[in-house]
Amino acid sequence: EAVDSLLGQSYPEVEVLIVNDGSFAPEDAVLTELADDPRVTVVTKANGGEGTARTLGARIARGEYVVMLDADNILGRDFVARGVAGHLAEPDLAYVTCWLRMVGPDNRDTDAHPNFAPLGNSVLEGFAENWDGDTLAMLPRRMFTELGFEYHPEGSMHSDWELYRWLRASGRFGAVIPERLARYRVLPDSLMRGYSDELQDRSWRESEERIGLHAVRWTAEAPG
Repeated sequence: EAVDSLLGQSYPEVEVLIVNDGSFAPEDAVLTELADDPRVTVVTKANGGEGTARTLGARIARGEYVVMLDADNILGRDFVARGVAGHLAEPDLAYVTCWLRMVGPDNRDTDAHPNFAPLGNSVLEGFAENWDGDTLAMLPRRMFTELGFEYHPEGSMHSDWELYRWLRASGRFGAVIPERLARYRVLPDSLMRGYSDELQDRSWRESEERIGLHAVRWTAEAPG
């Protein structure tokens, strides 16, 4: 469903790049089937976590912009077109994202979790709340190939939030389309829900420390 939502975009030029992070499960046979489509490329790497998989995908993609789409989420038909239009209208944007419609395993709206309406990484300075957005966003590929940004390999639980805050620390901000142009699947047995609160808190504290180092580095490298 995720790949179909990419191939069905109204924007005419879309490359689908699937990064297999070292999985060899029987279910992975579906990747071979998907790769039969000439628009789909599958790359398999040694297991290193979702952060390394996303960064690798961004760096080997061919397009000017990259969209981070997890395997259980679905893009609306116009997400890519709207994202490209946003970047062209404001070339300095670090990313473009949208509001999310929460759905259950059956792809129907769910009351188990409210719909998510991020405000972007320019809104709040603190770490207590996530107003920046989900991983699902369109970013200029040069963020990863020229400017040195990445999804930190040790920040797999919060690598997306960490990247948005790192961008903010370097003076780069994103925009949010105030429409639900994507569906986020809420799964009771998702990877994130399998982590204990203590482990998630520790991961978040480590992200805070890394972002502090990012801010120092960007300050030191800033012109003048």
